[in-house]
Order: sequence, then C-alpha cells, then structure tokens
Amino acid sequence: MTKLCDIKSNMGNTDGKETQAVRGVQPARTQNRIEQQDAALIQERSDHIRVLVVERTIVREVEGGQQPTCTYSSSKTQYVTQPFYRCRTCFKGDNEGCCAACVKVCHAGHNVYLADVVGGAFCDCGLAASLNPCKLSAKCTHDAYGPKSRMQPWFECTTCWGEGSPFGCCELCAKECHKGHRLRKQETSLSVCDCGLNRHRGDVCTFNATKTQGVRQPFYRCYECFSRSDQGCCYPCAMRCHDGHAIKPLGVVESFCDCGKQGCVVSCKIPQP
Repeated sequence: MTKLCDIKSNMGNTDGKETQAVRGVQPARTQNRIEQQDAALIQERSDHIRVLVVERTIVREVEGGQQPTCTYSSSKTQYVTQPFYRCRTCFKGDNEGCCAACVKVCHAGHNVYLADVVGGAFCDCGLAASLNPCKLSAKCTHDAYGPKSRMQPWFECTTCWGEGSPFGCCELCAKECHKGHRLRKQETSLSVCDCGLNRHRGDVCTFNATKTQGVRQPFYRCYECFSRSDQGCCYPCAMRCHDGHAIKPLGVVESFCDCGKQGCVVSCKIPQP
C-alpha cells in the first residue's frame, strides 16, 4: 500500500530524467516551423537536381549536333514547371524569361541568370517576346501577338499585293510563306504581319483586312464587272477573279476592294480566311 508520504518523497527525489524529457519536447509551433524548413530544403535540393538534369541533357544535345527543343513548341502559353531564366540583354519585362534550351542557343553569351524553378511559366523567347528572334521556335509575329502592331523588320511582297501596297509580312513569313516571291525589305517599323492575318495565304482579298475603310493600295477597274466608275478591285482579285477581263490599273489610290465586298458581278472568287 502506497502512502501519501511515499508519493511526496518520490516526487521530491526525482533524478531529473522526467524534467529532461519534458524539456526535450518542442512546442507544436516550433516543430511545424522545423518541418517546413526541412521540406523547403528538400524542395530546393530537388529543384537544383532538376536544373542540372535539364541543363546536362541540353548540353549533350548541342555537343552532339542536335537542336534542343524550346518548351514553347509543346506547351505554348500553358504554364508548366520548368527552370526559368532571365536575360537582361533581351527582355525588358520583369516577368519575361526563357527556357533552358533557349538559354543555351538563343541567349548564349548574353547576361542571363537562373530566376528559379517556376511552377508555372512558359518560354517568352519561343513566344517571340525577345528582342532577338527565337532560333528554336520561330513564329510569325501575328501568330505570336495577334493583330497588334509591333516594331519589326518589314517586307513588301509585290507578288501577292502588287507594287506600292501597304500590306506586307514579317521576317519569318518572308522566308517561309513568300519564298521565291518578289520581296522588298523595308525599314523596321510598327506593323502587323498581313500574311499571318490572312492565315498565311497569299491570295487573300485585301477586303479581309480593310473592310470598307479606304487605304492606299494598287487599284484596278474591271469594265466587264463594275458598272460604277468609282468601283474596282485589289491586286489579288485583279489577278484571280478578273483574270482575262478588260481591266485597267488605276495606280495606288485610297480605296477598298468592291470585289471582296461582293460588289463584283462575278462575285469574289477568293474565299475569305
């Protein structure tokens, strides 16, 4: 039978083990903070390993004569987890950067640094937001930005739009869509790629871009199709819809294409994109 005095005596004669055990227990808040720090450290090491694996893979591809793939070609503007790099030489925006492949190829020798392994990012170099064109995922500037004017090299294609036309295309379309055409490189200017606007078809009526707004362009009168003297058609329609008709070039005048407006007797034979 245990007596009250024995309990008091035992309580007074502890060897400190219980006290040490109590002192060894961390408060819940401190324990959670330690676990969070450990998790962050593990994630940091995992991200570092991921960067090394990606970079070494790309280096092997480049040294082996292969062209690495820009992540934009597969993910487009979808946010994906990937190493994300800033290039102070090419990007002006704070949130713009590029993938590991573009760092090695498009931005070699530039002022670049690893921003982070971002859980949601896409390659702005592949999107054509860089001051230098992406060598791995080149895009028509219209396909990249839509119908927004931007400073870019500008090419006039007289094969598709005639002499003195205000319509033209970006550098990529000049090389791919208008290869072998009569091209004239103009000064870098604020412009939209009409080739991309026309879904990369060179025979599209200019009414697709202008509607009923008059612009200075090569204009043609077709005496077989138009009853009014102020009516006429654009260069693509003159070459296709009115081929073999009695037509007369009126020079470069402010106009819109009546053929594309369906004002032509034979109607516009060029389908709209």
